Amino acid sequence: MTSKKKPYRNNPLLILGWDGAEWSAINHLCEQGYMPHFKAFKERGLPAHIASLQPMISPLLWTSVATGKRAHVHGILGFVENSLEGPQAISNYQRKCPALWNILSEAGLLCQVLNWWPSNPAEEILGDFISNLAFAEGDLAGQCWPPEWQKELEACAAFPESVQDEIIGGFFPNMPDEALADDSLVQKVARIIWRTKHQFEMAMALMDKEADCRFFYFEALDQLQHLGAAYFGYKNSPYHFIIEAAYRWHDAMLGAFLKKAQGHNILLLSDHGFKLDEFRPSDLPDLPAAPALEHEPFGVFVASGPDVQSDKELFGLSLLDIAPSLLNYFRLPIGKDMPGRRQAIFKSSPEPSFIPSWDSLVKPKFLDSGKHQSQGQLQDLEALDYIDLSGTKVQQVIEEEQDYNRAISLKEVGDYKQSLELCDQWLSENAKAYRWYILKSKLLLALADGKKWDIYWKELREDFRKDPHLIFNRALMLIQEGDSAQALALMRDLEGRGIQSPRLFTEIGHALFLAGQERESEVYFKKAIANSPFNSAALNGLAQLSFAQGQMEDFKQWANQALALKMHQPHLHYLWASYYEQEGEIDNAKKALALCLNMAPQHKKAKSLEAKLKGERSQLQGLIVSGFPRSGTSLMMALLAELGIPIISDESRIADHHNPKGYFELETVKHLPAQAKLPATDGKALKVIAPLLPYLPADRNYKVLWMDRPLVEVIISQAKMKGERASLEQFPFQKGQQLEQEKQRLQSWLKQQPHISWMECSYHNLLKYQDSSIIKDLAAFLELDIQEESLKKVVDLQLHRNKIG
Repeated sequence: MTSKKKPYRNNPLLILGWDGAEWSAINHLCEQGYMPHFKAFKERGLPAHIASLQPMISPLLWTSVATGKRAHVHGILGFVENSLEGPQAISNYQRKCPALWNILSEAGLLCQVLNWWPSNPAEEILGDFISNLAFAEGDLAGQCWPPEWQKELEACAAFPESVQDEIIGGFFPNMPDEALADDSLVQKVARIIWRTKHQFEMAMALMDKEADCRFFYFEALDQLQHLGAAYFGYKNSPYHFIIEAAYRWHDAMLGAFLKKAQGHNILLLSDHGFKLDEFRPSDLPDLPAAPALEHEPFGVFVASGPDVQSDKELFGLSLLDIAPSLLNYFRLPIGKDMPGRRQAIFKSSPEPSFIPSWDSLVKPKFLDSGKHQSQGQLQDLEALDYIDLSGTKVQQVIEEEQDYNRAISLKEVGDYKQSLELCDQWLSENAKAYRWYILKSKLLLALADGKKWDIYWKELREDFRKDPHLIFNRALMLIQEGDSAQALALMRDLEGRGIQSPRLFTEIGHALFLAGQERESEVYFKKAIANSPFNSAALNGLAQLSFAQGQMEDFKQWANQALALKMHQPHLHYLWASYYEQEGEIDNAKKALALCLNMAPQHKKAKSLEAKLKGERSQLQGLIVSGFPRSGTSLMMALLAELGIPIISDESRIADHHNPKGYFELETVKHLPAQAKLPATDGKALKVIAPLLPYLPADRNYKVLWMDRPLVEVIISQAKMKGERASLEQFPFQKGQQLEQEKQRLQSWLKQQPHISWMECSYHNLLKYQDSSIIKDLAAFLELDIQEESLKKVVDLQLHRNKIG
């Protein structure tokens, strides 16, 4: 598509990519006064946490930034690709869709690209393009556009005998000068410094030319953190200063950019964060791309400039949001196949317009790179343990790595079937299949297929069944099947082994929440956040917990923090909609519902609330009789049967002397936590004990009759039914207190459900129906004509055997 229309020109954009930049390190150094340029940049700008993608591997992530697509769509799936000449550094030839610089060039806007990963070979664009392999040793043919840049690149292409002592010395202040030249780690750092210095000099040269949008990328921070993380915080080590020096050096470069980029809007971002605390893995497994395990899922983002809304707050910013936001800034339509959102980064941004896709309209024009040898970059990647090309089956290793990353990316968008097919293929071919077993366990979890999971678990090797990751996933499956007690036992056993994982703490919190142990649940959620402050799942847990407890100010605080990190949390948007509906803010409720249903179209409670707000609530409702065992639920079921309401029961539990009129139970109800399928309930009555109410399918409407009986009587009656001795003198007061808390929790839950209306029915009033308003209240709730004669047939005062007062 060649634009005949004069392009819209706004203030120029500078996109600065700092691979692996970590907020905790930056904030600490800013507080210490060691990053003055970044501190000033942040204070006058719009800072945020930016969510990474899975898998967290840099060439995949930076291509997602540039294209607005996930890895399995854009096609960049690893560090290395196979070629007729053998392994090569990943190239642009694998990219299946246009990048922003292609789209902007087609629209008549001047672009510059420097060192983007990957950007080999260079591309013919309207502007300047210098590929990432222009800074690796080898032939420069096809690595820059226009070709005139080649002379300047050649002038400093060869790695010098030594890098300036004053720069190296700044990274190793405790090492004597004579030791620097012979230290292998120092030499690795020196190569990174030299290459980054070269990139920076080229960036300064590019800044002297006119451009509408500049894409400059620097990989050094991530590489230096991988080299220095093991020594970070150990001041006796000669290598402890590597990471601090790296950040301070980047701050100096930022200062130079800020001077050069007057009038620009600057977006500085990282593709992921970096573990620099006690949760960094001390030993990395022998797997491809193992250093990625040191990455954190939230990176750095700061926007600053004349058009940036620095007084706003960004919610749920993701790497996928950069492309649509930049297209909108330049008044270009967003591809509907871009899953990200236009973020409110800039002032006066127009309402976004859309086209189906840019893919068929814009085709990248790759230069001919000849036989460029990428051995220099491959050696650097091997030095950082990202790749291992020493084996005899290198081609298969590369294919497997790309398929693994494809499977992870497919899993992230819910294409579990295709991801599972890749799993099964490589499990049958690869002896080193550990990570495929882990992935398959996660996929079976996502599919909620308990039967397949059981088969999978039984067929696992014995040593794998002892693996903490697989045990943890087994615990999550048990939660899905409704066995939170066994799941908690497994997870607490992992904790007892010394595993201090924020993810483990978060899931223990969720299991406790499901089990109704709210106080302990809160402890674990907060424990997770203490160890990982940007843990959106734990913040989500605290938000749900606060909502369930009716602590709405706390709910708003935790929900906002969670959504600021990750916008795609549909249930949180549903809870916001419920909150607004309770407050009478119907327009806000509808907006929150729209967000929820856009992310999760089948969210049952959201659909029910939407129907309620539209006045479309079904007149047909299931009638649920609930309460604690021995609270009068069987008596109420007998009354409903007498009133002619159809009863759902399989009579699997026959009448006895405790309940001579019958139990009216359905065996399936006991398996609701395991997602057992209930028969149709509209217009019928079903008995469901109180703790199982939250497991009722949310795709239908209910009326709930809660049978209320003094808890002292309930507990004594339960004890006698089990053959235990029970009396007021031996009353278990702690159990009574726990039951009262459970009653309050469940009744609070009932009040928050859009698809449930309910009333509390006193067991005592039902027995003394002549002296109370119970007949009138029940008739109004059930919309039935109820006569005393019906109650006379079912009420037997002689069955009220355990009573107080």
